[in-house]
Amino acid sequence: MIILIIYTAVRPQTVTKTVYLPSIKQYEELKIKYSDTLICECSQISIELNSFIELIPKYHQVCSSVYITDEWRRYLVSYMTSLPLDTPLPYSFDFRQMTGPIFFNLLEIYCTLTHDIIENRLKLFRSTDYITKTVVNRDIFFEQQNRSIQLFKTGLISAFALPLEIFIMIIQWNSLLTWSNTNYAVDFVLSSSLSVIISAVFFHDSCACFFHNGVCLAQAYILYRESNGTAIVIERLWPVPNILIGCYPFQGSLWSSLSCLYNESCLSELIKYLQPTIKMNISLLEKHSHTSIFNSNTIIRDITYQLMVEQWEENIIYELYYEKCNPKQCTYTYVQRFLVSYIISAILGIIGGLSLVLRLIIPNLVKLGRKILMKIRKEKDGDDQEEDKTSIYSGFVL
Repeated sequence: MIILIIYTAVRPQTVTKTVYLPSIKQYEELKIKYSDTLICECSQISIELNSFIELIPKYHQVCSSVYITDEWRRYLVSYMTSLPLDTPLPYSFDFRQMTGPIFFNLLEIYCTLTHDIIENRLKLFRSTDYITKTVVNRDIFFEQQNRSIQLFKTGLISAFALPLEIFIMIIQWNSLLTWSNTNYAVDFVLSSSLSVIISAVFFHDSCACFFHNGVCLAQAYILYRESNGTAIVIERLWPVPNILIGCYPFQGSLWSSLSCLYNESCLSELIKYLQPTIKMNISLLEKHSHTSIFNSNTIIRDITYQLMVEQWEENIIYELYYEKCNPKQCTYTYVQRFLVSYIISAILGIIGGLSLVLRLIIPNLVKLGRKILMKIRKEKDGDDQEEDKTSIYSGFVL
């Protein structure tokens, strides 16, 4: 009995506990102590990411600036539109007449297009369900959600960059004519009939779009054009820093940068040579913060390939996830020796078992003992009777 009690006391016992309606603090305390065995089943296994993830894009500041507005484009061309109708105008390579308004119009298109792509994709991402049967601990949860966000961003870039590359290739290889006449010059000659003459446009170093698969780049200029009576003279007044023109307007824009809009002296020079006839409040673009992936010299191509997003504000809130998961109970197990309740129950079990065994055995033992005693008595009585008979017989003989 004592040996059984000692064995029961030192033997490891698995104990299962249940905590009902655990708070997040209770859960995390239990997770630290019983990480291997703790199970907390969610009452809601499907939870939208929107419930606990805040993902907000911060777009490049040019997308909220005056430089992508109609007002700015009117400002650019105000001098040209104010000239008399018989004034010789510069051709399509002039920044004031054509390349400038087209450049900033393309900027607006890039901002609008990328914004729409992001917002549509964000709706899908936010409505995606995160499915977990049991509560996921904080570290694993953050690791999973950060991975989901990175996959979302990568998918965004692919969704924009790949179609853009395909679009560029189609335009270049088909040698489509631009309405701005930057890849081919179109002249109409009226004699006895109307003739259309199309000729290749040459950039610097004799680069012609027709011979170079539609890829030629040149510096954008503010030009001045006048007639001396016998010929038209074109003069380059001022090169617009880091603004390029190409066979197709979007090519030049993608390889340009906005550096002039960050620099006060450069912007002042630009305004001086624009000679605007209307007034407008214009402010510099602000220097980028150290957390930004852009700087003032980043080309438009690199900005658009990041969908004009300067940085993402990411906020993953574990507490909101736990609240939605809403576990009704947590169960955990642990091993313990010298468990008083178990020892007592074991002793009571042993005593109960012995009591049952004794109740089954003792009546039979008593019956068996009585039978043995009765048999012994009968045998003893038989021996006494034999002795009496022997004594009587001996008396007769004598």
